[in-house]
Amino acid sequence: MFQKPEVLNLGTSHSGIIGACRTRLRELRDDPEGVIKAERYAMGSPLPSWQREACWTQQQQIELIESIWLELPIGFYIVNREDWDHKGNPHPLSGLLIDGQQRMLAIEAYLNDEFEVFGAVWSDVPLAERRNFMRMKFPYFEVAIWDEDELKAVYNRLNFSGVRHTEDQRA
Repeated sequence: MFQKPEVLNLGTSHSGIIGACRTRLRELRDDPEGVIKAERYAMGSPLPSWQREACWTQQQQIELIESIWLELPIGFYIVNREDWDHKGNPHPLSGLLIDGQQRMLAIEAYLNDEFEVFGAVWSDVPLAERRNFMRMKFPYFEVAIWDEDELKAVYNRLNFSGVRHTEDQRA
């Protein structure tokens, strides 16, 4: 007999836009001392050390950006809430990007003129259209998980379907 498990009420969903992600990237560039420290970042968000490396091809990145321009839903990303101790030091798991790295890196590469989409690199897109792009929807889900094993379990649950990770990429 089916017995529904207790729902994991881990966080909150938020409406988001591409421009909000870019703000984090600017913060990282403008004040590297003021951001949460990590070995790797995607659009200014720190990545956990146990998350796989970037693996999308440039064609996959282009197709994501085309989807944004076409206003297709591109899913959502998941971040761990930012939290600091009483001395102002960030929690070791604070602000981590748990899901959405490949999409964030694709957007970052596009904003850095690394490839053309619809015949133009980002800096050649008219200003009004760039502003429209930055207002495109990119919702996110914010969790507050302060146990690394629990955070890894969420990561694994989210990422071991669809395009499969390899076993050496498991958190």
